Formats: sequence, structure tokens, C-alpha cells
Amino acid sequence: MAEQLEAMSADRSMLHASSEQMLKEIEQIKYVFRRLAARGQWGEQTLRLVVEASGMLKLIDFDDQPVFTDDDGGQRPDLVINLGGDMSVVVDAKAPFNSLIEATYARDDAERQQRLAVHVKNVRTHTDQLSAKQY
Repeated sequence: MAEQLEAMSADRSMLHASSEQMLKEIEQIKYVFRRLAARGQWGEQTLRLVVEASGMLKLIDFDDQPVFTDDDGGQRPDLVINLGGDMSVVVDAKAPFNSLIEATYARDDAERQQRLAVHVKNVRTHTDQLSAKQY
């Protein structure tokens, strides 16, 4: 019986240490995703992996981060998918994210709903800004 209690105590200690390590790693991930540049890099890389996994070839089926210059300066979307016949689809992987994270950590349902409403507004604003661009 004493051996079983000792084994259970050791298991409990290992479980506690694992939980502590997991919490530290979660905090690091939260910190990284709150940084706009890190989220952007993650989104761009994930987008590239998705199109490559679908069988598309760079510079044939898509081009990542091409630069378009006009009178107002330069624009650089994350990806342009070539459809053929001089048609293409411009993809921007960035999206507002902070209000969604805040909604996830809301203390109650009223705060969550308010944060989600802000997120919807931010996504609409971002979509309007993107659609106004002339690539």
C-alpha cells in the first residue's frame, strides 16, 4: 500500500510539472500571436503551405508577395493565384485578431458578445479597406 501511495505521489508530481510547463508554453504562444508581425508571418507561411499542398506551383499557379506599383506607391498582397486568361485572385492572409482573442478570454457572456461585435466590425472595416485597393 505504501508503494502504491508513493507511486501515486510521484505521478501527481509529474502531472503537476507537465501542467506547469504547458501553461508556460501557452503563455508564450499567446504572446507571439498578439504581436502583429508574428501573426503576419504565421499567416503568410500557412497560406503558402496550403496552396503548395493543393498542388499549386510557385511562379506558375501562384506568386507570393508580388509588388504592384502605381501612382500611390506600392502594394504587396500575400499571394496572387493565377487563373489563366489574364485573370487572378489576390489573397491577403492578414485579418483583425485582437478582439477575437479578447472575446475568448471574456469574463462573462455580455463582455464576450461585445468583443465579438467589435471583431465583426473590425473584419468588415478590413474587408472594405482591402476591396478599395487597386492591384
